[in-house]
Amino acid sequence: MRFVNANVRKRIVIAAFHCYTWIGTMQELSCSGLRRAIASVSMLALFASPLVVGPTPARATPAPVSFSFVRAQAITTLLFHQVTAQPITSAAGVDNIQKPWISPAEFEKVLTDAEAAGYRYVTLDEATAFFHGRTLAKPLPEKALLLTFDDGYASVLPEVTPILKRHHAQATMFFEGVLTGVKAGRLTVPQLQAMQASGVWELQSHGWMGHSNLVIDANGTKSPYWYANLAWRADEHRLETPAEFSARIRADLHRFRTTFEPELGRKITMFAYPSGEFGQNSPLERGGNPLAKLEAGHSNASGLPQLLHAALIAEGFDTAYAVSIPGVSVAASRANDLFAIPRLGVGADFSYARVAALQTSGIQLPEIAEDRFTDPGPVAKIDDGFLVASTTQPIVYKLSNEGRVEGMWRLDALMDDRAGNPSLISAIIPNGNDTYVVQKSGWWPNAMPRLTLVHFDANGATIRERKALPAALNWLVGVTERNGTLVGLTDNGAFWDIASGKMIAEIALPAGDTDRKERFSGPVIVGSELAAYDRKSHAILTIDSQGTIVSSGQLPGDLTYFAERGQAFYAVDEADKRHILQTFKKGS
Repeated sequence: MRFVNANVRKRIVIAAFHCYTWIGTMQELSCSGLRRAIASVSMLALFASPLVVGPTPARATPAPVSFSFVRAQAITTLLFHQVTAQPITSAAGVDNIQKPWISPAEFEKVLTDAEAAGYRYVTLDEATAFFHGRTLAKPLPEKALLLTFDDGYASVLPEVTPILKRHHAQATMFFEGVLTGVKAGRLTVPQLQAMQASGVWELQSHGWMGHSNLVIDANGTKSPYWYANLAWRADEHRLETPAEFSARIRADLHRFRTTFEPELGRKITMFAYPSGEFGQNSPLERGGNPLAKLEAGHSNASGLPQLLHAALIAEGFDTAYAVSIPGVSVAASRANDLFAIPRLGVGADFSYARVAALQTSGIQLPEIAEDRFTDPGPVAKIDDGFLVASTTQPIVYKLSNEGRVEGMWRLDALMDDRAGNPSLISAIIPNGNDTYVVQKSGWWPNAMPRLTLVHFDANGATIRERKALPAALNWLVGVTERNGTLVGLTDNGAFWDIASGKMIAEIALPAGDTDRKERFSGPVIVGSELAAYDRKSHAILTIDSQGTIVSSGQLPGDLTYFAERGQAFYAVDEADKRHILQTFKKGS
């Protein structure tokens, strides 16, 4: 290997500087193009970096290497309303479902198609045991399907019951108390008792008031989200207090249980939020990130989910079902909050492909309605779960091994040079009892790439050390630890020693392939070799010290952030704009 001498290096740097100056005058230059130019100059300025010249060595065919998925258990949970040829609700829709009805024939086809695809039914009791981490009497099916209904339409008794029996399936009805036996087309108590005796129905709570309207401001505005807003107290010209909200919700839950438990002869411990609203879509707090909420504005106060969940627990409920907000539809798993189990709504415009799309081999991030995560990204594996960071907020979350949120820490010091811009956390790496947090600098002045050593515990987060990194490391997409050294990867396929700021190697692409823009993610260690994920070829590429690709293994999806532990590694799959934390084993 021959290296460029000092005089040649100097000429290259001068030429690069003039090129960069000329680029800066181009009015149409994109931000990504500008940062590429800056990154190129920064690389050339690192005189200690090995710049190789001379003929390219003969390229051998990379050896194949195999990886296998470790599938996470989940339950695809479907939500139905009316099953009838004559719907009795408006086309405006409910629960984020534009046409919340299907015919009996269409309902049966959903079941037939699911069975043909390998789905097997589970009961509410089996699903509850699974979500709570209890031992199941029999293994959960690989493709588990739970059927649920909301509101309490009377048509389900004659139309759905025989279909469920033919398919040896069970379903759960979450019905509204205030309309039971009162409104035409809704179930009566004798009908509920007949469903209970059928052996294919489970009956649970949709609240006493259910979808009733609630006055939420001085203008008399009525909201259909009765459980997700503070009520307006017109006599005192004010909103109810949080304590009054809790008392109102508890009274509603208590009335439902004490009314229907004696009639049905069993405990009611499950709840389904009307319209899937549990206060998660609240107004943004001051300085909040507008991307954090998909449907902001359904609630008139923040902090209501915690109050609602506490009220449910106090009244004897141990699980609550929500509705997947469009774009965040997920299969339900142990990653989900027990009081926000997601469901997929089925209506007249339903496509079976939506069910198939829920099948994943990993943990879905974010949780339902993005009330916890804004943009899940960098991950780290720790002994009892995972750490996951936001890339817009200075926040790190603690997840269980199943993916359930167990805690979070906010690190405002990470924003010292951000001027309100995103945190741009690009990697988190465990280091004994502490954790390294790596940030990019972004496009704004004065921000720098930084390495912060943090200690997380039950009392909060303590910053041990914080230092700036060389400008060449601004666009790191990830960092891993190798032989005691932190090794970073930029999205163009260059590996860097984080401590020294020196480039270790750059992936040598095949002749004619020059597309490096935002192409690579990682890094990850395969065996003892450095590796990166090629988002273009969907392959893990291991390289030698010269950047030559020595092995390649296919991994479908669009894998971005990586972490590893032992013989397993983890990656966030962003295909189809979803965030699935996948687990892989090295080898078949």
